Amino acid sequence: MKAVIDTNVLIYDRIEDSIFHEEARKKLDELENWFIPSVVIEEFVFVLTQLNVNKNIIGKMVEEILTNKKAVIIPLEKIDVSNATSFILSEATSFKKFNDKLILSVAKRKNAPLFTFDSELKKEGKKHKINFY
Repeated sequence: MKAVIDTNVLIYDRIEDSIFHEEARKKLDELENWFIPSVVIEEFVFVLTQLNVNKNIIGKMVEEILTNKKAVIIPLEKIDVSNATSFILSEATSFKKFNDKLILSVAKRKNAPLFTFDSELKKEGKKHKINFY
């Protein structure tokens, strides 16, 4: 099975004392492929920086993701930007949610379930008929 991976899944997988660490690790292990939108890599680095993780450790974590045979980095396409914009304009939300909408668009474009721990993102995804892992 393949799934689009949200940023929080990667964070929980890498931070061993996080609340969802075991669940993230187990489910990632079960998947055949991880579709990781490029924006997720950007958010991953940003969050780790905000958590004051040493830059050498961040570099190692990013390299581990990039060299994992399951990881497929999905570049954003024009349709993703268009879809994310349309999602925001059609809903009562702001462009602060733009990254989340990009991730939803990738899940829709790849016709793959989204793996996230974000209940708000799940709620938003259901509006756009996104399945979840």
